[in-house]
Amino acid sequence: HFQAAACCKHYLANSMEASIEGKTTWNRHNFDANVSLRDMADFYLPPFQACVEKGKVAGLMCSYNSVRGTPACASDWLLQTIAREEWRFDGYVVSDCDADQDVFTAH
Repeated sequence: HFQAAACCKHYLANSMEASIEGKTTWNRHNFDANVSLRDMADFYLPPFQACVEKGKVAGLMCSYNSVRGTPACASDWLLQTIAREEWRFDGYVVSDCDADQDVFTAH
């Protein structure tokens, strides 16, 4: 068992604290980061890929927000296809505080 372990967070595209657009209030719990696949490949994914492949990190923390319409903590594409299959991540995935609840209540 682990006595201490590194965990890279907040996977992925999590930079929204709060914003008001017209009459809509966005925050990290209900924000959908509509990031292009190119921007993900060029800017958002490489730090996490380095954590997994070079840093041999034990854990990934999924973020509160959605990414391209799917909550990050429920994204099979981010968690399974990218992290586990492409990067060979074999550690644990943990949600940010209540981010798993946001899958059902905020998105």
